[in-house]
Amino acid sequence: MYRLVVGLPVKNEEVNVYKTLKSINEALIYTREKSYRIAVCVNNCTDNTEYEVRKFMNDNKKANCVLIKSRSGLVNAQRKIVNLFPAKIYVFSDADCIVEKRSIKLLLDELYKNKNTIVAYAKTVSFVKLGENTTTAEKIGILYDS
Repeated sequence: MYRLVVGLPVKNEEVNVYKTLKSINEALIYTREKSYRIAVCVNNCTDNTEYEVRKFMNDNKKANCVLIKSRSGLVNAQRKIVNLFPAKIYVFSDADCIVEKRSIKLLLDELYKNKNTIVAYAKTVSFVKLGENTTTAEKIGILYDS
């Protein structure tokens, strides 16, 4: 059993999945967790998503990443990840976002700090929202809400 499994259900994400996996890997390194697995579950892809995942795995052999397949649908992919990789904690991400380096550690810290916490989440922040014209107040608001 792993201490942490990061699940990434993907469907037709060839443009984004490599960058997403790279950001997840960097976030996992930042956590200093030793017992983890990145589980990518492709479901009904019609593009080169699988190729991009395999390319990431080849370029990042220490990432402890595995590629699996499921029937079409987000829930089917999540179930397959949970059924194949027992873990104490699961983190799921969208395949079209960049996971901020500290985010997984912050989620884990919250779970470890309060044993009654069974779910923690982080919100997605649009890259456009953090552009050059973003005010300090907006940046603080985004961080506070995360």
